[in-house]
Amino acid sequence: MANVILLAGPALMVLGCLYWVLSFSKEQAAVDAERWKAQGLK
Repeated sequence: MANVILLAGPALMVLGCLYWVLSFSKEQAAVDAERWKAQGLK
């Protein structure tokens, strides 16, 4: 059981960080699109 925790813990941390980074980049892309629209760009 301890081996499972030791292996799964870091893997879940990495996946959680990756998910956070990807969701942040999508949010940033939406903000950039709004800025471009406000400036009259595509």
